[in-house]
Amino acid sequence: MEDASKGLKSPPWGAFWTGVFAKQPVVGQVKTRMEPLLGPLLGPEGSAELALALVRDAEQRLGDQGLGLELVYAPDEAGAWFRESFPGCWLRAQRGTGLGQRMANWFEEVLGDGVSNSGDTAVAVGADSPWTSASRVHEAHSKLRAGADVVLGPDLGGGYYLVGLRRPMAGLFTEIEMSTHGMFEATVQWVQDAGLRLELLEADYDLDVPEDWSQLEQELAEGRAVEQPSDWPSALEAFAKRVRAAQDQKAARPDGGDPGSTG
Repeated sequence: MEDASKGLKSPPWGAFWTGVFAKQPVVGQVKTRMEPLLGPLLGPEGSAELALALVRDAEQRLGDQGLGLELVYAPDEAGAWFRESFPGCWLRAQRGTGLGQRMANWFEEVLGDGVSNSGDTAVAVGADSPWTSASRVHEAHSKLRAGADVVLGPDLGGGYYLVGLRRPMAGLFTEIEMSTHGMFEATVQWVQDAGLRLELLEADYDLDVPEDWSQLEQELAEGRAVEQPSDWPSALEAFAKRVRAAQDQKAARPDGGDPGSTG
């Protein structure tokens, strides 16, 4: 679909804005903290394949749910790849030099000054969260419409997997160090210091490190409860089966070597 970052017409919705922040899955540039687990099993492409599965599942869960979904992509030159890979999605390029600035800019783009579009709500979700359902994102929008200034979905790793606003607040992102174990606590303190109303969603986890992968495998095996079939991370499940097969194959090799071992 059309790319909002290229000066084309606004998306055919208003009021609800939901942005899934995603990076093009380039080998060596995404999910690098998962490489100690995936590299020996699937080679250097493993982490990029994981990143792609996460974005595909996010689009499956949140698309066609009345949420005003758009993929907010990086880098800027990845637009053609995203248009080809996700032809049914509205796209917008991330703007800014760091994650905090890019998130601040997105909220400013979709919410404007927060006055002329005073009825609009915007929710940003990371593609790394494997279980963020459409109903949970709807809950975030509902809390904003009920008067919350900020809605956060706490990440068990110390950050947050979702943030929702009714008006732009650049400092919420640019004055706090992003992607750290203390990011959630620092964000809560910033909101409280500003005298704003904060609402929280259910805590969950991002798929960032091998320990997170172990939790995901357990939930896939046990059948974590979901509200509707589209909430199930089918692309991740297929990827997990490949990982398990590679682990079994490696365990069966006498040398237990890497994927390129010849003997």
